[in-house]
Amino acid sequence: MALNRGYAYRSQVGPAAAGQRLIDWLGTSYRHSSPAQWAARLAGAELTLDDTPASGEERLRAGQVVIWQRPPWDEPDVPLTFEVVHEDEVVGYWSTTKFSGSIPADRKAALKTRVAKLRQAIKVAREDANTARVSERKMGDAILGYLFA
Repeated sequence: MALNRGYAYRSQVGPAAAGQRLIDWLGTSYRHSSPAQWAARLAGAELTLDDTPASGEERLRAGQVVIWQRPPWDEPDVPLTFEVVHEDEVVGYWSTTKFSGSIPADRKAALKTRVAKLRQAIKVAREDANTARVSERKMGDAILGYLFA
């Protein structure tokens, strides 16, 4: 096993932690370590508060930066060799058609013509409806069928 280079863990103090002692905040915010372990790290000068060595008794303000410079630790060696466990084989090919959402120009022109005719027919029908007796009809399917035929 070989030692790595350690790691610097950086945290920014939030508004809820303002006024707390650093040692108390570390113990409640990072419970992977006990308050005694944090005290030992503070005594070993592993923590800084705004780039100044911390004692743990400092009162925190929102926005301050706490950095724990974790010392190097033993890391297991990584095997530098490998073997092929499984190799995929080609079982087929396919093609994908991607639609842009646009319609051809001739289809668009035909649709515009039908919409214009339909708008004119609706205007005439509304004028006639003012003098005619009306019965309820469901026309949605017929209109859409005409437009998109």
